[in-house]
Amino acid sequence: MSEKAENTNRGMIATLVVVAIAAVAVIIFAVTQLGGAGNDDVSAPAGTETSAPADDDGAEGTDEAGDASEETGDDMKTIKTTTYLPESLGGQEAIDALGDDLAAVAELNNKTPEELEEFLLKNPSAKISPNGTILIP
Repeated sequence: MSEKAENTNRGMIATLVVVAIAAVAVIIFAVTQLGGAGNDDVSAPAGTETSAPADDDGAEGTDEAGDASEETGDDMKTIKTTTYLPESLGGQEAIDALGDDLAAVAELNNKTPEELEEFLLKNPSAKISPNGTILIP
């Protein structure tokens, strides 16, 4: 075989090896990105229970609000969401609808009940979401 033919064969073999390595790398990358890593994060619909990683603060069995939560086998705690209002409301309507929950919603927003009332009455565009957070357009 001539030297030129031998060099052509070596070049083709080298090209095939590079292509094969690239194909394997692409397959490995695709598998890890498409679920091979075991990450099963799925968004839950609003108003349903969701899970979050457990805090290691020594308060096992309760979430931040002091409500009982269920420990799962994968170091996750179930966090129960609370619905304070049927829809977003503002002003006096929100204050009336919150009733006894006004203090809890105020605390959720780092305010006293009086500060939250004053804020809602002075800011007519501000609303309280169903889960208790302040919404400002």
